[in-house]
Amino acid sequence: MQYLDKGLGRSARSPLLFVHGAGHSADCWDEHFLDYFADRGYRAIAVDLHGAGPAASIADHVERVHTVATELPSAPILVGHATGGFIVQHYLRTHRVPAAALVASSPSPDHLRSMMRRSPLRDLIFGAGTPESLVETCYTLKDDAALRSLCTDPETAQAPKLRLIRPGDTLPRLLVMDGTDDSWDPSVAHALAGEYHTRAELLPGMRHDMMLGPGWMAAAERIRRWVDALHLRVRVVQPGRARRMRVVGSPVSDNR
Repeated sequence: MQYLDKGLGRSARSPLLFVHGAGHSADCWDEHFLDYFADRGYRAIAVDLHGAGPAASIADHVERVHTVATELPSAPILVGHATGGFIVQHYLRTHRVPAAALVASSPSPDHLRSMMRRSPLRDLIFGAGTPESLVETCYTLKDDAALRSLCTDPETAQAPKLRLIRPGDTLPRLLVMDGTDDSWDPSVAHALAGEYHTRAELLPGMRHDMMLGPGWMAAAERIRRWVDALHLRVRVVQPGRARRMRVVGSPVSDNR
């Protein structure tokens, strides 16, 4: 299993497990985010989903995320970007974690299908200010084919009919969206937030790949503030004893 792992982490803090989207690899988190969180006392891990192959299903990706999660001393807080956020949502249907952050995430591949009809993924997700060397590190043309395969996965075709949130679910979630994203419709963000009884936070001036662009630190800091506040209220969850998780006090405020 391929993944990047940085930071020792403090014993009272859940590790952070980052899940990349289509058109990316674990390297997209390594450019800034992994070091940022490791330097601030978190163990930061980024799973690479490419090993599952271009025809991998959502279930295959969920299993790869779970394989990494079970190797950690405690259940991780998940951070999923774009299609990685969709994978995280599927993960939450069958696995327990302390919390999850969805970054420019999608509720289903429907709008991804329409995106791919319009133009190559590369042109949609990377902003004009992204260095070409960084684009080449995190993206290859084969990822267009991988995304198309994901969008035609029979499991994802049923996604609009599936309820990705369990009844009575109070899992803390943070939705961070980019305010000037040409490829992600803001209505998608608000619909997803409504499903999870929270609100989407739009970061002005951000592109879809907010963890790589010039304003990456604003996105990282927003996630860090949320995670810091969360650790004051959520006890660390052991992977094999997930049902013992409990939230202490009131749900974490989105305004922190």
